[in-house]
Amino acid sequence: MRNLSKSLKVFSLLVLLEATPGRGHGAPSTPLQSLADAETAFAKMATEKGTRDAFLANLANEAVIFAPGPVNGKKTWEKRSPSGSLLTWEPNFIAISRSGDFGYTIGPWEFKQAPKDAEANAFGQFLSLWNKQKDGVWKVVLDAGVDTPKPMGKPTAAQTPATPEPSQAKIEKIDLDAARNDVRKVEHLFVEASAADTGAAIVAFASDDIRVLREGVFPAVGEDGAQLMLNSDHARTTFRPAGGDISQGGDLAYEYGDYATERGNGLERGNYVTIWKKNVRGTWRLSVDRRQRAPEKKKPKE
Repeated sequence: MRNLSKSLKVFSLLVLLEATPGRGHGAPSTPLQSLADAETAFAKMATEKGTRDAFLANLANEAVIFAPGPVNGKKTWEKRSPSGSLLTWEPNFIAISRSGDFGYTIGPWEFKQAPKDAEANAFGQFLSLWNKQKDGVWKVVLDAGVDTPKPMGKPTAAQTPATPEPSQAKIEKIDLDAARNDVRKVEHLFVEASAADTGAAIVAFASDDIRVLREGVFPAVGEDGAQLMLNSDHARTTFRPAGGDISQGGDLAYEYGDYATERGNGLERGNYVTIWKKNVRGTWRLSVDRRQRAPEKKKPKE
């Protein structure tokens, strides 16, 4: 479920969900809780059977991971050998579409060369997109992340958006073609704004609970956090989409691909993931903006 950044090539999982609504006390499972349980089951399998088996069992057939560019996750993991190293993570933000078929999780990860190592070797933030399959089973359809410094404390408990649970919301029949067109129009405006000022564009389109994930820094949370992180980033960014999808409820969509950012010191290239969410006013807002720089190419020896 985690992005294979730099030297990190294997993973394991630790998940919390005590703060998730509907847990325990015999309460019936909600769509949000079922997504939380899918994370927990993934964690248990990764710990008991190893990360390779866990990923192959939990990735959708069409799942995308980044290594470093977007590739098919299942085919990539099938080529990897089991490893004794360990990466643990905990989601501290969980969101789900009103239709209950799409959701995403974000949180910190830690990597150890061996499970018994006293200290982790690397740290980061993950982003995973989940889709409920026709048989009702949650599968990961996109897994990404970034490297960050070592956290200064324990992660916060999992948060969820202040929106109705899918089981509580009235889902009307959705014209998905119209919904796709609406989000594409907003994405087009975002792309135009990013070509002039990438930081200002993100702040202008940000949702109240936006998460901005960047290499080497802690994530920005909320509009104020995004502005604090990006108020000096006036670079120009262009995007080349490679794929994406939208929920059956027409209220949650994502896109991924490659980006190129022009700064005074040169051109930065990498891959991106954006998640767009329709708020209670029916307006599409940017909920996640994650970018990862491409590894620098080694100069040939003379």
